[in-house]
Amino acid sequence: ARGACASCGSVAPIGEQPLYMYPRSPGAVLRCAGCENVLMVIVHTEGRVRLGFRGLSWLEVRQISASD
Repeated sequence: ARGACASCGSVAPIGEQPLYMYPRSPGAVLRCAGCENVLMVIVHTEGRVRLGFRGLSWLEVRQISASD
């Protein structure tokens, strides 16, 4: 998947962005490699995972076909 930073407009694969989390924290923060804007917040609590995409203008996920 790739996305666009809502702050600086940088477009890059999500997996190339810095991820910050602490060993005992309930969540993680994904930041833009270009401007350090918060792109995504991931929180795991009470048997659920909550995703916040406040810093992304858009997120694109490549569709995988049966032949891939």
